[in-house]
Amino acid sequence: MTIREDLRSKKFVSSYSGGKDSILAMYTAIKAGLAPMELLTVHNKRAIKVWFHGTGDGMSAKISKSLELPHYMAEAPSATFMRDYWRTLAESKARGAEVCVYGDTCVSDFSRWSTQSCEKAGLIPFYPLIGMSHTQVVYEFIESGFSAVIAAINTDTTPEYFLGRELNAETVQTLEKEGIDVCGEAGEFHTFVYDGPIFKSRVDFAVKDKFIRGKTVSLVFE
Repeated sequence: MTIREDLRSKKFVSSYSGGKDSILAMYTAIKAGLAPMELLTVHNKRAIKVWFHGTGDGMSAKISKSLELPHYMAEAPSATFMRDYWRTLAESKARGAEVCVYGDTCVSDFSRWSTQSCEKAGLIPFYPLIGMSHTQVVYEFIESGFSAVIAAINTDTTPEYFLGRELNAETVQTLEKEGIDVCGEAGEFHTFVYDGPIFKSRVDFAVKDKFIRGKTVSLVFE
């Protein structure tokens, strides 16, 4: 994709979920000449055992160390979440960030809200994956050398045998045969990325538990 010249060399905070899209967006931004400064994760207070994509809180230090980036959390959901998220972005701005990079693959209400939040905080929102097809995104991720497992599934849409599987070409082909969006764009599944070209070392993990909330089954790692 074409990157605006005015973004090159700018420092960015990466909206980080632990999954493939946020990691690929960060990698794409780095390749385009932007400089990563820190990670920002929205943490679900109602499911405190897991992040959005199924990784346990104890993984934060491992991921931060391997990516060599400090990691910050924005608590959600809460009555003050919108205000707190703006404040968290403004704190990144005060530390020197100029851009916030998001892994959205299409324009949505959430991406529009993220854009408004960034603008309110004085940051430039950047969505490097928008414009790519879902198939392009997932194969770009795999072919770039990243490693990930399927860490959470929606049992209404995704058979449980996908839980814990490596996200590789074989798995993608199986998802396609099952009629499941290969990016899990509607929440069919979420991934946890543990290695790849921007990791200094593999993030070691083991499955500690399963966390069930409604139709979502997540692996909890340690």
